[in-house]
Amino acid sequence: MPRLEKLLARENNLTRGIPPWIGNLTSLVELRASYNPLGGRIPDALGQLRNLKILGLGVTQISGTISPSLYNLSSLVALGVSDNRLWGSLPLTFGFMFPDLEFLQLNMNQFNGPLPLSISNMSQLLQLELGPNNFNGKVKNDFGSLQNLFSISLAHNNFDHRGSDGLAFLSSLTNCSNLQAIGMEDSQFGGVLPDSVGNLSYKLYYLTLGGNRLYGSIPSTIGNLVNLEFFGLDNNLFTGSIPHSLGYLHKMQLMALSNNSISESPKDRMDINTALHELHLVKNNILKVLFDVFRSEHRLRIARTFDKFARHALGNNNQIPTIARSNFEPYGLDFNGGRPTGHFSNGRIPTDFISEAFGLRTIVPVYLDPAYSIKDFLVGVIFAPAGTGYDNATSDVLELEYYKDYQKKLKVMFQCSTRIVLDNNAMSNMFLMPTVLNNKNGDDMIGYLRSWTADEIDGM
Repeated sequence: MPRLEKLLARENNLTRGIPPWIGNLTSLVELRASYNPLGGRIPDALGQLRNLKILGLGVTQISGTISPSLYNLSSLVALGVSDNRLWGSLPLTFGFMFPDLEFLQLNMNQFNGPLPLSISNMSQLLQLELGPNNFNGKVKNDFGSLQNLFSISLAHNNFDHRGSDGLAFLSSLTNCSNLQAIGMEDSQFGGVLPDSVGNLSYKLYYLTLGGNRLYGSIPSTIGNLVNLEFFGLDNNLFTGSIPHSLGYLHKMQLMALSNNSISESPKDRMDINTALHELHLVKNNILKVLFDVFRSEHRLRIARTFDKFARHALGNNNQIPTIARSNFEPYGLDFNGGRPTGHFSNGRIPTDFISEAFGLRTIVPVYLDPAYSIKDFLVGVIFAPAGTGYDNATSDVLELEYYKDYQKKLKVMFQCSTRIVLDNNAMSNMFLMPTVLNNKNGDDMIGYLRSWTADEIDGM
């Protein structure tokens, strides 16, 4: 097959290594054999494929060092050998051997030694994946010439943590105007996070530096990275405060700051954005910081858009004697004035959003709130106190009793009635409280609930 240009053999359960005859396919431009349990080593014969542009051997169980003959493939555009058992150091001239390379995937192997400075010569690189591996020493590379780079990962390596300049190379990445993702976690980097991090590409959406030995303050310049969505500094030694400029990152979805020594409140109020899904602050000295972060002007502006019921909306739990309480901070911190609401929530709860979606109130009042009368409950009311269930053993009160009382008042005053909607709050609390289950196995409890529920519904 002297004219064969493409050999695509992914996921075929091929074994017994890469056959030496592959070197006879001298017209080959593309060879993809990933996801096969080939095993063995990279044969010297691959070095004969001088026209090869794409070599994909990821997840093939190959082992050993990279054959020196592979460095003859100077026309390569993509080299992928990830998730194998390759080891050894890269030659100092590695970057000069592949001047046209755009994709380099050496991740999930056992390569060691320092990163060759010559990688900076690979000016066409788009993606550089070098971790996990065992690369070590200081990263002294100047990545500034890699102006097309959109993704770089040095994560999960063993770089030198000594000195304060372990991340000095980040400054060179500021020249990479297309950079979108940086993964540097769990690589033993030491020192401070330079202010130049804020000069990285405005396209950057992913930046992880967790699991290192970084210390000092979190640079406020990170607030310049306006498209950042995933940001991780967890498991480091950062001190000081959370910069209020992080509140400028309105596309942020996950911010991980756990396991540091952050102990100061932001110097100014943080404008926490509504896109944020997860904020990790575990194991910091930040009880006060946590309140200050969330008592943001942005949140309060949202709270002020609630209707008048936000001023009164106290949950049923604030009016009853029950073990499960939520009438203290931080519950309700997003309501106007930050008042604990009696709901296990920082602000509104699902029923509020459902009501708003139907064009009704933005806050559904609760049945036991003395600020309301029966007239206020015609378009919606909450009966459920958190922590109660269908069984009397879960609390001294029952939400269905409130519903019955409500129905009676409606009939007397307005000659009308409503439908009932039961949620799973009661069920979950019943099975979470051990006193309820002490004398009941699963079948007993099911039978009990069936009988009790039938009696209650008949009574309504």
